[in-house]
This record gives sequence, structure tokens and C-alpha cells, in this order.
Amino acid sequence: MKRRLFVAALSTASLAGCLDRAGVVGAPTDETPTADLPEGVQRLVHLDAVDDAGTDHDVVIDAAVLEPSVTAEHPTRVAVTTTNEGRERAISVGSDQCCLFNRSGGASDPEGAWLHRVGSTERVERDGDRWTRDAPADEGRAYYAYGCFPRTYAAGESLTNEYSVWDDYRTAGYLEPGTYRFEEPVRVSEPGDGAGEEDVLAEFTWGFSVRVEA
Repeated sequence: MKRRLFVAALSTASLAGCLDRAGVVGAPTDETPTADLPEGVQRLVHLDAVDDAGTDHDVVIDAAVLEPSVTAEHPTRVAVTTTNEGRERAISVGSDQCCLFNRSGGASDPEGAWLHRVGSTERVERDGDRWTRDAPADEGRAYYAYGCFPRTYAAGESLTNEYSVWDDYRTAGYLEPGTYRFEEPVRVSEPGDGAGEEDVLAEFTWGFSVRVEA
């Protein structure tokens, strides 16, 4: 099932060394049947729902699970593809450090899972063979402070970003079974830096959810 979600404002502020010091939370409470997992598979992750960005914006954003299994050798991988179906415009979906779900945007709702850009966790120490950070649950998070200009898309242009699905080390358990949602605000504006409010053509929130089985 697809849902259309709209918001009135877009927040772009970030602070260097901003720490999330919220307390440890529990696992998702929705009941998910256990799965008969193949040998060596820790978890299975399936796409549960994807929002409809809306044809009014001529922007299509879609998600796909590229690797559904979590093993000691690899986490689940998800691809998010943004397509501009209108004329040349700027969209606040870039690549690398300016992609969706970067920094604090990688957090799931409910808490328990985290999206990391593929390749961004090479220096993160894992907890054994599990895809979670080897750190105390009460250790805060810090994010680099940098701004991101909207990316100019040509008519018909697409951009795909890939993410690894990790456990959130600050929550109880390990990728507990349940449904996890990820969402981010998106802004569409005239070509260029799109910094002025008069250049904004549309704003909406887009997201998707995955279902974890164990």
C-alpha cells in the first residue's frame, strides 16, 4: 500500500557535534511471525510499504530491497531511486553525504534500525558478527555539520542511492522483528541553488518501511 504524505515546511539545520542523548528504548511492539531462516541468515528484511510522491510534483521516488538477507558477511541493502519526470529542476535529493537518510535521517520509526550509506561504515567497529556498532547504548551520536544544496536534475534524469540496514546500537535487542519506517522531507525548486522561498515549487515528505523477520 502506498501513502501520500505532505508537510508544510522543510528543516535543513544541523549542528557540528550535535549529540542525541535520548535513553535506550525497547524493540518494536508489533507482532511479526518468526521465519524459518536458512542456515547462516540472521534476519530477513522485506519491503513493506512505499509512499507515493505524487504526480503533482512530477517527481517519482521508489525503494527496493536489493539484498534481503542479513548474514555475518553482509547486511541488507536497500536502493532509493529519485526520478525527475518534469522539466529541469532542483531536488533536495543528492548523493554521497547529501543523500536522503544521511546523518540523523537514517533513524527508523519506531527506533531499532538505521540506514547507512553504502561504504560509509568502513571504519565503524561491529559487535562481533552482528551489524550493529560496538558501543555502549548510552553513548551519544555526533554528526558533521555541512550544508547541502539541491541537486539539479535534467528532464527525465534519475539518481539511485544505496543503503545498508543496520541495527541501532542504542536500542534493546538486535534488529528485532517488526516494521520500521524511514522518512525525509523533500523540496523541489527552480534550477540553481533553490535557496529562496520564491523558488520553491513543492515540498513533501517521502518515506518507506521494511519488515524484519527473525
